[in-house]
Amino acid sequence: MEPKVDTPAEMAKGTIDAPDDTRVDAATSTENRLLDTAERMFGEQGVEAVSIRTITTAAEANVAAAHYYFRSKEGLVRAIFKRRMGEISDRRSELLSALEARDAVTAHDIAAAMVVPLAELVTAPDDGRRHYLGFLASSLATRGPLRALALESFDPQLHRFDELLARALPDVPRPVRLSRFMIIVDAAIRQLADLKWASLPWTGIGGSVDPEELVHHLIEALTGTLMGPDPQSRAGTSRAGTSRRTERVTAGGAQA
Repeated sequence: MEPKVDTPAEMAKGTIDAPDDTRVDAATSTENRLLDTAERMFGEQGVEAVSIRTITTAAEANVAAAHYYFRSKEGLVRAIFKRRMGEISDRRSELLSALEARDAVTAHDIAAAMVVPLAELVTAPDDGRRHYLGFLASSLATRGPLRALALESFDPQLHRFDELLARALPDVPRPVRLSRFMIIVDAAIRQLADLKWASLPWTGIGGSVDPEELVHHLIEALTGTLMGPDPQSRAGTSRAGTSRRTERVTAGGAQA
């Protein structure tokens, strides 16, 4: 039977006694159990595919407890983000501060600052944190409010990445830099959310790859995405190629 959780308002009115340690521990345990279960199920099945009732059943809690702690499914999603993003943001802030203090910054440095805090979650001992990347990937794959919530989690440090990108890639137009950064964020999350899939190029031919090596290859690939070729020269080449193809088609039509 789910332990009764007394509201702060009830305590303030003096209508009940303050909860003892046992009741507080039980309430905290219930909240964490709901968060852990939701994070895992959202990551495995997708946020939109899992209902509050399914989560409470798996967590051996009741729907009333879920609504008390989180109010709604969106509130539950927000709580998962809040629980994990503090840890990730603190670690990433440490890496960004080190880069900001340097005289020179490279695209590789920026890719590593993006990947490492996420990689540390999925390569840590199995304490449940590794499910967060699956949850994050699922949230980004949706449309509307859930995707907006996922994107919000990157807002606090986006301007810092923007400034570092300008230092590392001064000749690349800002919209192109940010577009490439969005691509590497999405790719990093998707790859780290499913290490089995990311390892397939090795395991598919009978080989193996450890997580640290996989993270190394991921950072190298994302560095290449950030650097890319000169967008202006590529655009010029593309326009020239299109023009030549158009001329050939036009000439062919005239001969006919």
